[in-house]
Amino acid sequence: MIYSLRSRLLAGVVTGITFVLCVFCIVIYTATRQSLIYNFDKSLLSTAKTLSAIIESEAYDHEDDGQDGHQDEFIIGARKIEFQFDVGATPEFNNLSGGAYYQFRDANGLSIIRSPSLANMDLNIFKATSDVPRYGLCVLPDGRVGRAVGFQFIPKGQGKASSVLSITFAREVSSITGHLNFLVWLLLISSAVMILLSVIVALLVTRAALQPIRSLADEISTVDTENFQETYISEKYPQELLPVNRCLNNLLHRVKLSFDRERRFNSDIAHELRTPLAGIQSTIEVCLSQPRHSEEYTTSLQTSLEITKSMRRMIDSLLSLAKLESNQITLNCENISLRDTVADCWRNFANQAYEREIAFENRIRDGVTLFSDKSYITLALINIFENAVEYSNEKGRIWAESDRNEHGTTISISNTGCTLKEENLEQIFDSFWRQEQARSETGKHCGIGLSIVQKVIKALGGTIRANIQTGGIFSIRIIL
Repeated sequence: MIYSLRSRLLAGVVTGITFVLCVFCIVIYTATRQSLIYNFDKSLLSTAKTLSAIIESEAYDHEDDGQDGHQDEFIIGARKIEFQFDVGATPEFNNLSGGAYYQFRDANGLSIIRSPSLANMDLNIFKATSDVPRYGLCVLPDGRVGRAVGFQFIPKGQGKASSVLSITFAREVSSITGHLNFLVWLLLISSAVMILLSVIVALLVTRAALQPIRSLADEISTVDTENFQETYISEKYPQELLPVNRCLNNLLHRVKLSFDRERRFNSDIAHELRTPLAGIQSTIEVCLSQPRHSEEYTTSLQTSLEITKSMRRMIDSLLSLAKLESNQITLNCENISLRDTVADCWRNFANQAYEREIAFENRIRDGVTLFSDKSYITLALINIFENAVEYSNEKGRIWAESDRNEHGTTISISNTGCTLKEENLEQIFDSFWRQEQARSETGKHCGIGLSIVQKVIKALGGTIRANIQTGGIFSIRIIL
């Protein structure tokens, strides 16, 4: 399933905000809970220490048995424990649902003092074994959940050392749970509202953020083959779209060049075919203008045949070029002798070179081999030699060289008499390109030889480039 960019942005923003809110709510809830428990435990410990401070221990004297007993008194061994606290003045210690409970135990864990709110129940959540306070949850007499603190202490007193006592003090935690429940609902509701608002804001932001893309699409839709000359995507878009913008402009430029080449190709084909056809037409018209001898008819037919052969060669070259451009070729690679292949290709032009007094030198060493398709290597070399012989100067020179290195095998074919300029090097591999714009050579050369060479070398997996050296030397360099 393909999702729109807007849906992805919206989902990403909302998911990110939801995740952040969840983390924020967990942190807030945890911090608040810890703070409430800390303060609650601090209050428990303060009250428990206050109660433990009221306990007094003194030596037991039987003569004191008759005193007023408004204070809780307990005998532990030879010590008398007095709890000087008026429980009646504190309602929370007087009934089961009062919310506060305390219980004192002796060193053996026996209960000696408890709050009236405990009735006959004990706070048995844990036993305090040191003066370090211990905290924990517990179940209160009325069934509610409470939290308690416990620790050991030595009551203040005189005389013989007092026995160690422990205290457990508990309160119900409804205040904490109430605050936490309120906080949970507050966080849930506020998070839901924030998520809803973030969705609305994200919709507006993504709509505004994607507007340049819609504008770019609208601008691209105006591109037409008729207005390639003046059509370029403007640079008014955000920085993130500038690479796309430049790539589109480069694409439009390449497409425009392709259309220009197509128009130029059609024009070149018309020029190339017009001259030989006009030659055939004029030959036939002259031949038919009046009765002639058989020798004259033979001459006219031979002239027409030569023109027809030239047109056939051009059409064959165009078909070869089309196959190379569409990769409709099959390679049959083998080890070939490079020196012998170059020599065989040169024989096709030896007579033409001899008539123009052009010297050829095959500088390729014996034993240099190349694993490639011999037929296509031959096709490339023939076209290069044809171009070299045609454009070399009278009494000029043509030579072939080779080299082998880590990049592969290099073949160089050079000729003298070059009149090209450096800026022409990018055009020599274009179909039907000629340095002479007047096209006076139309009908003799179709101008696609080097185009075929370039496509052949590319099909063979190699590279080709041309360069001009000092002294009017033109070189074609092939790396396979």
